[in-house]
Amino acid sequence: MRNIVLVVLILFCLPAIAYSQCGCGSNSGPCGSNGGCNCGCGGGSAPPEFGSNLPFNGFGVKMHSRVPLSVMNADPNTLGSAIWGWTDATAPGGPRNYALFGLNNGTSFVDVTNPANPVYVGRLPSATGTSVWRELKTYQNYAYVISDGNGNHGMQVFDLTNLRNYSGTPITFSANTRYFAGNNAGAFSNAHTIHINEDTGYAYVFGTSTHSGGVHVVNINNPLAPTFAGGYSAAGYVHDGQSVVYQGPDTRFTGQEILFGANSRSSANVADDMVQILNVSNKSNIVQLGQTTHPNARYTHQGWLTEDHRYFVVNDELDEYYDQSVTKSHIYDVSNLTNPVYRGSFTFPNNSKVIDHNLFIKGDLIFASNYVMGLRVLRMGDLGAPGGPEIEEIAWFDTYPADDAEKSFNGLWGNYPFFDNGIIIAGDRQNGLFVLELDLAAVPEPGTYALIATGALAGLGFYRYRRKAAKKVLEQSVEEPA
Repeated sequence: MRNIVLVVLILFCLPAIAYSQCGCGSNSGPCGSNGGCNCGCGGGSAPPEFGSNLPFNGFGVKMHSRVPLSVMNADPNTLGSAIWGWTDATAPGGPRNYALFGLNNGTSFVDVTNPANPVYVGRLPSATGTSVWRELKTYQNYAYVISDGNGNHGMQVFDLTNLRNYSGTPITFSANTRYFAGNNAGAFSNAHTIHINEDTGYAYVFGTSTHSGGVHVVNINNPLAPTFAGGYSAAGYVHDGQSVVYQGPDTRFTGQEILFGANSRSSANVADDMVQILNVSNKSNIVQLGQTTHPNARYTHQGWLTEDHRYFVVNDELDEYYDQSVTKSHIYDVSNLTNPVYRGSFTFPNNSKVIDHNLFIKGDLIFASNYVMGLRVLRMGDLGAPGGPEIEEIAWFDTYPADDAEKSFNGLWGNYPFFDNGIIIAGDRQNGLFVLELDLAAVPEPGTYALIATGALAGLGFYRYRRKAAKKVLEQSVEEPA
């Protein structure tokens, strides 16, 4: 009997002990008693964090390096905001990968070609003062930067090949042009978010000073001479969106340009809780195809399409804040563009009211930025399953170890998982740029999760509040289709 108990304890404890290590692959070291990790990453040495080795940790994610805000020429009180990536495919000496990171005082550029040794290249100062809202996207070799709550900022256009001029000393860059009120017809002063359809050469700017804060379309096919192409105000304020050349199951619209909007208001202009589908093929005659919402919606913030264009996965930024829900990702079936249907939700294993923010989809994985809980990686199964969407959390990395406060806007703002080499860059508002990579070899087979759960329940005592996600890593909650 004693031997059986010993075997059971070993089986229960081993997965839990493995989980308590940093997400740094086989080179990771064990966590300290407080749940923090000072682990060696990438070759067994401490991650190159420019003199700081904070107790970041995770599961199934390898941390290559971190670049604090102070290294990126940020003002002392600066906060980070949006992050995006760009590959210089024709760079002398071979392709180079860059992180573009929005800060209070401008946009910083970091060469992450060598993930273990990122290089701060320089900064594009803000066009007008400072703001906690700075968003950016890329088209070909150009970056387009907008800002909200920042006066007559407009849209900065920056030729990213200027990054090749770096020779060891960080550069303070100038924008090639600005597109703003007073500069040319149809321009705007402030904007909240931006999406660019790189297949068509159109930028969709949301929350501007035009079109009731709805959709403002800019033609950027001539990258340094953007022109106004059209707008849509019938639905009122739109917070964010994604435009695609549609290749989904609704063959009526194959090959047309379709925009999936988050936080699009209803036609009565009264509710901040809609997902809206617009046909934007004709920029001068944008047409609404369909719209719907989810239960207890408070602020439908942002979403991303699955690669087959069948589902739109959405985050609601304020349902947790207003006690409407615990942290969830919402699933919309958009296979019929004129009749989208809510299919349910995935409840994150922490089962708390931590606020979720931007998410992106690559393959069958969702990369979600959930503020103080950091990066969460979800694997999708059948999102239209009769019992509700099939989703499991398979990996995570905590970029904000200070706390797991509910209803907090600290921590991870966004991520970019689209580099060809699998590197993920993530932008934390306080802790700066993280260069990460999935390490799925460290993720247990599904059958071992029960052991992790039981080991945690056995009172091993390794975890703080956030680490309790380990014992629930496959738990999920779904709602019946609306």
